[in-house]
This record gives sequence, C-alpha cells and structure tokens, in this order.
Amino acid sequence: MEDVAARLNSRIQLTSDGHTAYVEAVEGAFGMEIDYAQLVKQHGPAPYSPGRYSPAVCKGANRTRIQGDPDMSHASASYVERQTLPCSGLAARDGVGKTLSELPPSIRPSAQLWCA
Repeated sequence: MEDVAARLNSRIQLTSDGHTAYVEAVEGAFGMEIDYAQLVKQHGPAPYSPGRYSPAVCKGANRTRIQGDPDMSHASASYVERQTLPCSGLAARDGVGKTLSELPPSIRPSAQLWCA
C-alpha cells in the first residue's frame, strides 16, 4: 500500500473489501489524504449444480465510508474483480502452486496484477 501511495501525486478514491487489515494499511500509507470506502458483499448459497462447482450468489452489498469523502456511487470493486477473473479461474483450474514464470504467457500480465 505504501508503494502505491508513493507513486501517486493527487488525492484518490479507494474501495476495498471488508478485510480489517486494509483500514490500518490505508491509513498508514495515505494518512488523511484519501477518500476511502469499503464494500462488503453478502453471499448466499450457490445454486445446486451436480458435478460442477458453482460460486456463491451475491445477495447484496453494503458500502461504508471509512475515511475522507468518497463518492459512494463509485464505491465498487468490479474493476479489479473483472481484471482478476482470468487469473482466479486459472488458479482454480491449474495455477495453484505455480510461480508466475510457470504460467502460460497469455495470462501472466493478469497474474502479475492479481498477485501484486
């Protein structure tokens, strides 16, 4: 988080999931110079599909202002979730335990962002 903060020269809005460690990390890296919100999703049971993994269904989400003045209409994690989707699928399928250099070249850029 400190690396990201050091690369930015203007105030940003940041949204994270509800992991409590993020609150301290964001405050430590950005101080009071950030508009920060958390988005916590509530998941329900996955639809039954025999012989196939089905992810849990998102039943709703709560947005919470943590620091500064975030525009809550833009508090979203969808951009990052979409970017990491190929890598998440790879990890579930055949990427578990592999280093970045062992992954297929076509997905390395997504994996590097996801693992950063």
